[in-house]
Amino acid sequence: MTRFGSPSEPDAIARVEKAVSAAVGRIERVFAGVESQYPRAVGSQKTAPDDEFEEFVASVADNPQGVADLVTGWRGQFGDGEALSMLASYIDRNEKRLGRVGGETHPAEAGGV
Repeated sequence: MTRFGSPSEPDAIARVEKAVSAAVGRIERVFAGVESQYPRAVGSQKTAPDDEFEEFVASVADNPQGVADLVTGWRGQFGDGEALSMLASYIDRNEKRLGRVGGETHPAEAGGV
Protein backbone atom coordinates (compact mmCIF):
# COMPACT_ATOMS: atom_id res chain seq x y z
CA MET A 1 0.00 0.00 0.00
CA THR A 2 1.20 3.52 -0.66
CA ARG A 3 1.69 5.71 2.35
CA PHE A 4 -1.33 7.74 3.32
CA GLY A 5 -0.78 11.33 4.40
CA SER A 6 2.11 12.31 6.66
CA PRO A 7 2.00 9.83 9.55
CA SER A 8 5.41 10.89 10.84
CA GLU A 9 4.23 14.40 11.74
CA PRO A 10 3.77 15.03 15.48
CA ASP A 11 0.07 15.92 15.46
CA ALA A 12 -3.38 14.39 15.93
CA ILE A 13 -3.97 14.00 12.18
CA ALA A 14 -0.86 11.80 11.95
CA ARG A 15 -2.46 9.39 14.44
CA VAL A 16 -5.61 9.27 12.29
CA GLU A 17 -3.48 8.68 9.18
CA LYS A 18 -1.67 5.81 10.90
CA ALA A 19 -5.00 4.27 11.91
CA VAL A 20 -6.37 4.63 8.38
CA SER A 21 -3.21 3.11 6.90
CA ALA A 22 -3.39 0.15 9.29
CA ALA A 23 -7.10 -0.40 8.51
CA VAL A 24 -6.50 -0.25 4.77
CA GLY A 25 -3.64 -2.73 5.13
CA ARG A 26 -5.91 -5.18 6.96
CA ILE A 27 -8.64 -4.77 4.31
CA GLU A 28 -6.14 -5.37 1.50
CA ARG A 29 -4.97 -8.59 3.18
CA VAL A 30 -8.57 -9.80 3.58
CA PHE A 31 -9.38 -9.07 -0.08
CA ALA A 32 -6.18 -10.77 -1.24
CA GLY A 33 -7.08 -13.85 0.79
CA VAL A 34 -10.65 -13.92 -0.49
CA GLU A 35 -9.67 -13.41 -4.12
CA SER A 36 -7.07 -16.16 -3.95
CA GLN A 37 -9.59 -18.66 -2.55
CA TYR A 38 -12.76 -18.02 -4.53
CA PRO A 39 -13.32 -18.09 -8.30
CA ARG A 40 -15.27 -14.84 -8.40
CA ALA A 41 -13.97 -11.40 -7.54
CA VAL A 42 -15.48 -9.57 -4.59
CA GLY A 43 -18.14 -7.20 -5.88
CA SER A 44 -18.68 -9.08 -9.14
CA GLN A 45 -21.88 -10.81 -10.11
CA LYS A 46 -22.12 -14.52 -10.79
CA THR A 47 -22.73 -15.34 -14.45
CA ALA A 48 -26.06 -17.00 -15.18
CA PRO A 49 -25.67 -20.54 -16.62
CA ASP A 50 -27.41 -19.54 -19.87
CA ASP A 51 -25.14 -16.51 -20.30
CA GLU A 52 -22.08 -18.66 -19.61
CA PHE A 53 -23.23 -21.20 -22.20
CA GLU A 54 -23.83 -18.49 -24.81
CA GLU A 55 -20.33 -17.13 -24.18
CA PHE A 56 -18.90 -20.64 -24.45
CA VAL A 57 -20.60 -21.33 -27.79
CA ALA A 58 -19.70 -17.92 -29.22
CA SER A 59 -16.11 -17.61 -28.02
CA VAL A 60 -14.66 -20.85 -26.68
CA ALA A 61 -16.21 -23.98 -28.21
CA ASP A 62 -14.02 -25.24 -31.06
CA ASN A 63 -11.83 -22.14 -30.72
CA PRO A 64 -8.36 -22.76 -29.26
CA GLN A 65 -7.60 -19.02 -29.17
CA GLY A 66 -10.81 -18.41 -27.21
CA VAL A 67 -9.74 -21.03 -24.67
CA ALA A 68 -6.28 -19.45 -24.43
CA ASP A 69 -7.73 -15.97 -23.93
CA LEU A 70 -10.09 -17.20 -21.22
CA VAL A 71 -7.48 -19.11 -19.25
CA THR A 72 -4.96 -16.27 -19.56
CA GLY A 73 -7.37 -13.92 -17.79
CA TRP A 74 -8.10 -16.48 -15.09
CA ARG A 75 -4.39 -17.22 -14.59
CA GLY A 76 -3.73 -13.55 -13.96
CA GLN A 77 -6.52 -13.36 -11.42
CA PHE A 78 -6.35 -16.75 -9.68
CA GLY A 79 -2.99 -18.33 -10.53
CA ASP A 80 -2.18 -21.31 -12.76
CA GLY A 81 -3.58 -24.16 -10.67
CA GLU A 82 -6.96 -22.57 -9.94
CA ALA A 83 -7.29 -21.27 -13.52
CA LEU A 84 -6.73 -24.71 -15.01
CA SER A 85 -9.17 -26.28 -12.56
CA MET A 86 -11.78 -23.64 -13.41
CA LEU A 87 -11.17 -24.17 -17.14
CA ALA A 88 -11.69 -27.94 -16.83
CA SER A 89 -14.98 -27.43 -14.98
CA TYR A 90 -16.11 -24.72 -17.40
CA ILE A 91 -15.41 -26.83 -20.49
CA ASP A 92 -16.92 -30.00 -18.99
CA ARG A 93 -20.07 -28.19 -17.87
CA ASN A 94 -20.64 -26.54 -21.25
CA GLU A 95 -19.58 -29.48 -23.43
CA LYS A 96 -22.23 -31.54 -21.61
CA ARG A 97 -24.81 -28.90 -22.51
CA LEU A 98 -23.71 -29.26 -26.13
CA GLY A 99 -24.13 -33.01 -25.81
CA ARG A 100 -20.44 -33.68 -26.30
CA VAL A 101 -18.09 -35.61 -24.07
CA GLY A 102 -14.36 -35.53 -24.83
CA GLY A 103 -15.00 -33.51 -27.99
CA GLU A 104 -17.30 -36.15 -29.47
CA THR A 105 -21.07 -36.17 -29.73
CA HIS A 106 -22.51 -38.07 -26.80
CA PRO A 107 -24.53 -41.11 -28.04
CA ALA A 108 -27.54 -40.28 -25.86
CA GLU A 109 -27.68 -36.74 -27.27
CA ALA A 110 -27.20 -37.92 -30.86
CA GLY A 111 -30.20 -40.23 -30.65
CA GLY A 112 -28.11 -43.35 -29.95
CA VAL A 113 -27.89 -45.54 -26.88
